[in-house]
Amino acid sequence: MKDMIDMEYKGHTVVRKIVIAGLILEAVGWLLLIPAYLIWMSQGTMMDITLMVLMGGNGIAFSLLAGGMVRGRKLWWILSIIWVGINLVLTFTDQFGAADFVALALNGGLLVLLIAGGYKAQKAIKTT
Repeated sequence: MKDMIDMEYKGHTVVRKIVIAGLILEAVGWLLLIPAYLIWMSQGTMMDITLMVLMGGNGIAFSLLAGGMVRGRKLWWILSIIWVGINLVLTFTDQFGAADFVALALNGGLLVLLIAGGYKAQKAIKTT
């Protein structure tokens, strides 16, 4: 299994590797926000539960996008641009604090890298 992942990952450009790492960072960040929100802010209302479900969904979506980008398919590149763009726009929908600034910087950087890096077909790796 590890050899298969290594083979898929070796044909990527540096920009794509950075984007994949950024998508993984986003996924982990959103999933870690769930317990943080539950501990510090949640009042147990239906809105709190909804927000935690949305955070988890966003974390799962970023995980799937990272996995798709490792495979190097154009569809995953397009979906990544769309999802990161949506997250960038949604950053402005409520109060703007330090966490929103971090999300804005990360999503903005990822979007720039996704677009500037463009889609390049993955090179085939020969194994002996």
